[in-house]
Amino acid sequence: MGGEEQFDRIVPAVTGAGLDESQWPEASRLIDECCGLIGNHLTIIRGDSPKNAQFQFGRLYLHGEPNEELERTYVENYFAIDERLPRYFDLPDSAPVHVNTLVTEFVRRNSATYNEFLAPSGGGNSVMVRLVGPQGLNIIWLLARKGKPNDWSGDQIERAKSLLPHLRQFARVRQTLADADASRTRSMLDLLLNDRFGAILLDRWGRIVEANDRARNLLRRQEGLKDSRGFLTACRTADNVRLRNWPLDAWDGTLRSEPSPVAGGETQ
Repeated sequence: MGGEEQFDRIVPAVTGAGLDESQWPEASRLIDECCGLIGNHLTIIRGDSPKNAQFQFGRLYLHGEPNEELERTYVENYFAIDERLPRYFDLPDSAPVHVNTLVTEFVRRNSATYNEFLAPSGGGNSVMVRLVGPQGLNIIWLLARKGKPNDWSGDQIERAKSLLPHLRQFARVRQTLADADASRTRSMLDLLLNDRFGAILLDRWGRIVEANDRARNLLRRQEGLKDSRGFLTACRTADNVRLRNWPLDAWDGTLRSEPSPVAGGETQ
C-alpha cells in the first residue's frame, strides 16, 4: 500500500473530481492503489430509505476502469431487493462495516444479490461506509478487496476513514453544482416563456440553442440581430465585432437600431 506521498495525491484528485466529474476515475484508481483494493463504488442517494431513494451519482471503478455493465446490472436487477440497504440507512455516520455484518449468514446463503452479484464481482469481501451528506443526501462508499473478511487490516480501514471528509466535501460540491445548473435552467426557461422580452439562449460558441417568439420575430425582421446559419450575429459590422468580443470589452448588449433586450446563455 502507498505511503504518505501517495495519500497526498488522492486529496487533490478527489477535490478536482468535485468540480470536474471526468477526474473521478483517476481519483478512484489512486484510492484503490493506496488502500489495497480491487475497486470501489461511490454512490450518492437522495432519500432516507430504499423506498424513496433517488440516485444522484453512482460510479463503480475497478483500478480506475469503469464497469458500466456491472453498475447497470445492479441498478436494474438487484438494487430493489438488496438486503443490505435497509440496514445501511440505520448505520451510524462514518462507521465502516463489513458486508457480512449487515446480513446474517442465512440471508447470504439465500440472497440473489449476494450470490449472483456481490460474490462474482468481488463485493463479497467489501466494506461499506455511510456518510450523511447535505440536503438529505446519503453517501454510500463500498470498498472491495480480494481475500477473506479477516484479511482487512486496521491500516487499510484507517486509510479509508481518513478520506471520508474529502468524499463528503466531494458530494457537497457535486450537489451545489447540480443545484446551480437546475437554478440556471429554471431561470432561462422563465425568461424564454416571458413574452415581454426577446430572449435567445446561446451556447459558448454563439450558436442559437433556443429563442422565444418575440426573439424569433426580431431575428426574422433582422432589426439589429439576425440568425446567420444558426449563429447569432449583428446586422451592422461594428455591432457584430462588439458582439463577438463580448464580454472582453464589456458590451452591454444594446444595439443602435434595436431597443429590445436580448438574453443568452453566455452572451447578453
